[in-house]
Amino acid sequence: MTVMTEATGIEPTVDSVMGQILVELGSSVGLLLSALGMRAGLWAALAESGPLTPPELSERTGVAAPLAREWLRAQAAAGYLRYEPSSGRFTLPEAVAVAMFAGARRSDDRRLHEHVVLDGRRLR
Repeated sequence: MTVMTEATGIEPTVDSVMGQILVELGSSVGLLLSALGMRAGLWAALAESGPLTPPELSERTGVAAPLAREWLRAQAAAGYLRYEPSSGRFTLPEAVAVAMFAGARRSDDRRLHEHVVLDGRRLR
């Protein structure tokens, strides 16, 4: 069986398909983590408090400290948070806060996000 992309007429390689799969998986994980941050109040805590360490975020939100730490690291790796190594604090840049909160109010994105991603009954 030969698979060709319609746009280019070029047969994809195993490496290009694997690359596409990894990009899509990364996007899916990013979406889930963003939704988790909204649902658990992680984004809101950072927006209200300013820079926080993982234990401080855990205390403010009730999310277990190891989970808060890994969520913060993932968001920093994605470029949504800034990490300050000297203090161990993570900062939510203003542009990200506006996009997360004002954008969700301006459209149905947040409701769609919660409906598709977070409602366990729809994931089964």
